Amino acid sequence: MDRRLNVGIAGYGFHGQSLHQAALSSKRINVVAVLELDTSKHKAISGASVVPYEKQEDFFRHSGLEAVIIASPVATHRELVTTAAKAGIPIELEKPMAVTYTESLQAAEVADKYAVPMMVGMTTHYRPEMQEADRIIASGELGDIRTIHEEIVIGLEPEALMGYVAEENQGGVLLENGIHLIDHLLWYGGPIKKLLSATISSRFLGGFHEDVAMLHALHEGGVESTSHLQWMPYRESNGFKMKLYGTKGCMEIRGLDGLRINRGGSVQDISCYQDTGNYIEHFAARHLPGVTNQLNDFAGFVLDKKAPLVPLQHVLEAHKWLDRAYMRARRV
Repeated sequence: MDRRLNVGIAGYGFHGQSLHQAALSSKRINVVAVLELDTSKHKAISGASVVPYEKQEDFFRHSGLEAVIIASPVATHRELVTTAAKAGIPIELEKPMAVTYTESLQAAEVADKYAVPMMVGMTTHYRPEMQEADRIIASGELGDIRTIHEEIVIGLEPEALMGYVAEENQGGVLLENGIHLIDHLLWYGGPIKKLLSATISSRFLGGFHEDVAMLHALHEGGVESTSHLQWMPYRESNGFKMKLYGTKGCMEIRGLDGLRINRGGSVQDISCYQDTGNYIEHFAARHLPGVTNQLNDFAGFVLDKKAPLVPLQHVLEAHKWLDRAYMRARRV
């Protein structure tokens, strides 16, 4: 039987709590400590054996701590990566790696300097509908992919998600969720050759954050992609869609459902989830198993010396184009 990796979670906001919940279903991860400056959140920590800490130095000295999952606000990532690396503690860093591409590179360089294993948690790579889409593309069933349109629309309900944006986000929708957008484009469309256009605007949250981003890119293999990312003040039940058009057929990935494949006029629906009708239950059913698999991958990376599913270089490439999009975008 594979042994469990004893980890600490740095940051216990919305995302840190989701990671802890997913870890409870893992047979390879054991959460032993939590670092959270807001002590009012300590009462939300489940598990009598999990020790909450307010001070970073106490957290990293926790007896038996073997690895750390960094899920704190993105502006704190570089400092925590440096502290963990100097202490020789393996790192699972949640996306985005840092506020800028330069800081992301610095985080990777620090881990490399101290020879500390570090992977970045890219949850969608562990989801069944995304993996099945990857298999279908690789099989050639759709022919050569020519165009891609991706849409990520995040409804900020329930109120916990509004709090997540207010407390944890450091720069609007593109910096917080754009890493997923570009990661998917690189994954299915191949390396990006040129960013043709990018716009950012504030349309839904009263100017509180930049909440809409639109990108248009050309990929090295000739694929042309467009993408649309936004936050809204109400719930959107089917907030992730990705359409891929090939020379033999097309496919739509549906984040709350599965896949729809059109092969020369023959349409097939593949359902990856059973919708319970309850938004929170459905979110947990479709999201948390992928996070659990991601954490299991981290345990295998640290304990079994297995390469992670998502190479660090791929994540850095996504950050490079995210940085370019944010810096070059027209504000409209």
